[in-house]
Amino acid sequence: MNISISLVLNICPKKVNCKNYFILIFCFALHISSAIAQGSNPQKLHKNISLPFDNKGYTASGYTTIELSFEYKNLVNQNTKYFLNIGDEQLGILYEIKNGSQVLIGKAGARVPIPKRSIVNDVSTIEINFKKNELKKLELHIQNVFPNAKIVKPELLDGQAYQQKVLAIKNTFYNKYWTPAYFGILILVILLTAIQYFVLPEKVFVYYFFYLLFTFIRSAAANEFLVLENWFPFLNNLNYSSQYSQVFTYLSFIFYVLFLRQFTGFPAKMPRLDYFYKIQITYLIGFIIFDLFFTTTKYTNPQINTVFRSLEFIGLVIGAINLLLLFKVYDSFNKYILVGAFSLFFVAIFGQEIYKRMVDETLAPASYRTGLAIIWSSGYMVEIFFFTLALISRQRNLLKAISFEQEKNK
Repeated sequence: MNISISLVLNICPKKVNCKNYFILIFCFALHISSAIAQGSNPQKLHKNISLPFDNKGYTASGYTTIELSFEYKNLVNQNTKYFLNIGDEQLGILYEIKNGSQVLIGKAGARVPIPKRSIVNDVSTIEINFKKNELKKLELHIQNVFPNAKIVKPELLDGQAYQQKVLAIKNTFYNKYWTPAYFGILILVILLTAIQYFVLPEKVFVYYFFYLLFTFIRSAAANEFLVLENWFPFLNNLNYSSQYSQVFTYLSFIFYVLFLRQFTGFPAKMPRLDYFYKIQITYLIGFIIFDLFFTTTKYTNPQINTVFRSLEFIGLVIGAINLLLLFKVYDSFNKYILVGAFSLFFVAIFGQEIYKRMVDETLAPASYRTGLAIIWSSGYMVEIFFFTLALISRQRNLLKAISFEQEKNK
């Protein structure tokens, strides 16, 4: 296959535009002034290359756009479909140049705000249809919407090569075995909890059920199995992204705290210290409000990202204090609950912080996110095992006590 291609590299910082944000969080009032870097004179670099694109890729600084102009001729004597793989980290926009005008072919980019891209099954790839022996003049704009530099590695693949790439991803251990096992366990335990509630109605089962349910929704959204924007298109206009929203994460944590309090009887046993749990619930509600305002900009805007990381750290400290308070009500009845709670903290939350400091996300973003997903799902599975064991033991003991009282009263 002979391909003629010319390249124009155009790096365009955006024009400076300052916006002020005010966020009211129930127990934290934060004034956030964010300066979003935008625009000045573009720098042009001319370079001749041939497909595939430069294997080393191109470095896109924060808030810059790379423009690649090239020609591609389909030398196959039939209509053919090609796939331009952009990668997850940037917004890619592909145009065909006709009579000096740009005609949009498609958009892609998994991690950028959804209103800027198309919603398709594979949000990293743009399909290009060629007629037999057709020559197209194409222009690819790749926007880095993040503050830190990203490596851009576009790929142009024919149908067979693209299918092989998709198959290789599907056949990874994570996608083929780990993910189905994780979701299977979640669904099984959710059903078991519902059955337990109907056997012996208690608030503790309600809290646990919703904790698991919101955890399931969040995990499904993160894996793009559940894209709420497909069902409710108006969310696009609100800059909402199911994949990067943490609303369901914080909702699950709220029910997690309620579950711990109810199971251990902490409010009755330690009423003076129970306000720590109330602080965490209030804090999580505030975090939901923050996330709704800045669903994606908490990652793409440096000032808001700084606030987001600070709030995460504060939440980590509050959560650690609340876990330590469980020792105040420790007994043989609560032992499985404590083991489960600390396993989630150390495996998932603490493990995540270690992982983030040991692995560079920019080198292999997809592998980095897979690693984080495995850490969190591992923590959840260990915790769910001990929590479910605790609930089964609790229900068995309560049913025995009820049966004993009934026999006694006969």
